[in-house]
Amino acid sequence: MKFWRLAQAFWINVKRLLYAGNHDFCPGVNQYVYWLKRPIGWLLAAALASVLVGISIGPQGWVILSIVSAVILLGVAWPAIQMWGCAARLLVEQPRGMEGQSLRVTLQITNRLPFPLWGLMISQSFLSEPGTLPSDDEPMAALARVPGWSITEFHWEHCPQQRGRFPQSGALLATGFPFGVWQSSRWIHVDDTCVIWPSVPQMIDSFAIQHLRAVGEQAYENRVGEEGDFLGLRSYRDGDSLKKIHWPQSARSGSLVVRESEKAVRQQLTVLVDVSDLFHQLRSVAGTATVQYEAAEKRLRVALAVTETLWGGGFSVRLQVGYQVWDTSSDRRRIQTLMDQLAEWSWAQFFERWGARRTINFRPDFVIGDWNVWHQDAETVRLTEPSHGMILVHPQFDYRQATLRLVECCSPKIGVLCWQTTEEGV
Repeated sequence: MKFWRLAQAFWINVKRLLYAGNHDFCPGVNQYVYWLKRPIGWLLAAALASVLVGISIGPQGWVILSIVSAVILLGVAWPAIQMWGCAARLLVEQPRGMEGQSLRVTLQITNRLPFPLWGLMISQSFLSEPGTLPSDDEPMAALARVPGWSITEFHWEHCPQQRGRFPQSGALLATGFPFGVWQSSRWIHVDDTCVIWPSVPQMIDSFAIQHLRAVGEQAYENRVGEEGDFLGLRSYRDGDSLKKIHWPQSARSGSLVVRESEKAVRQQLTVLVDVSDLFHQLRSVAGTATVQYEAAEKRLRVALAVTETLWGGGFSVRLQVGYQVWDTSSDRRRIQTLMDQLAEWSWAQFFERWGARRTINFRPDFVIGDWNVWHQDAETVRLTEPSHGMILVHPQFDYRQATLRLVECCSPKIGVLCWQTTEEGV
């Protein structure tokens, strides 16, 4: 029993010593002594010690001082000369990309010196995704030898995992050759950036999808066009198609007569991404911003999947998120404009500006909302009700790479159809 107490007391004293050895007793002095952690700090300390040896003991200290000083001078000057004699450019070979798809990146280094460059490194900060803290001390890659008087290209594949712009920030080209005593660096010039589109989950065709398309089926109105029912006859005008000529009537009247038809008008459907509950939570509960942004992002991606489905049926779609409205169609240029804007969409800025911006109130055809809010708080939360249907999003699914199916479920609102998203295979 006595031995156990002695062992326990010994262990407590050891822990106290470990704590004292790792505790920062003078944090205010750190900025003045952190240089000792770098190689040049060790060499400067050695130079100071050699000076003391030369003064107090003998000439051996001056010999050591000359050697250490030569190493410091070469270790600082040589990297600076290498950086002065080179230039670097970062090239992304495509203007647009998508999350999860590889981009081909080219680094072009021009060496204007007659001797080769060694020990070049690229910082990884420009590969960091939004919301992460890059570490400049850890290089992304070390480059091979760059010959003198040459232009050398290095190629690699990068797979972005977040929407936005690539690269997110500037990159540094650095070297500490030959001794690693001091690193000299310069910025890499970025010619063009690549817009990274958000990946959109696939929506499996089902009865719910057929109903979505049926809501926006084609309607005709009594205007002159070429696609609808027959309206009447008129005289031929220059530029009219020969297919529109009514030959029997033209033969009877002795002049060319053409048919007039109705103009087809496609109904524009409105899809609302309802994030009003997230806005209220952000205002009332502190420290949950990241969670709310992720939930809003999932609803937006489901809305894009529904929009793509409606585009496939040839319908125009008005996509609305709070005060932001996009009028879209299956036209390629409009799709590019929409995806470019959504690539740089910031939920933090959106929620910050929502209170000061006027929201346009449309009666949406479909609402993308949260499953828990509609089912658990259907009586207390006042969310926008659609005219045709609700699509409820389950928060636990990964909507970047998932394949989704819409399944009809019990609606908490009378007279409104309700579907919920389920991941295929679950």
